Amino acid sequence: MKIATRPIAVAACALGCAALLSIPATAAQAAETCRYTVSADKSVPVKSGPGKGYTTQGKVSASRTRPLFGTCDTTWVKISQGKFAGGWIWSGYLDRM
Repeated sequence: MKIATRPIAVAACALGCAALLSIPATAAQAAETCRYTVSADKSVPVKSGPGKGYTTQGKVSASRTRPLFGTCDTTWVKISQGKFAGGWIWSGYLDRM
């Protein structure tokens, strides 16, 4: 009786290769982060998604002096740090620093 060894090797490679595929190849693949200030004259809504139809999770004060950090070059900025992390703000309310 002949013992098949290839299926074991294939299974081992599948497990190891899957782990390697989940690692970004370069740092350039990571999302770029930009700094923003609020440019509106009233509180700005932070939405649960990128659009008016999403629920408002909170508001950023127009008098906020600390920068907001989020995605770059988009119509809707996804906030990446602080109290509003994961929330979305329309880029028309923000000035890029």
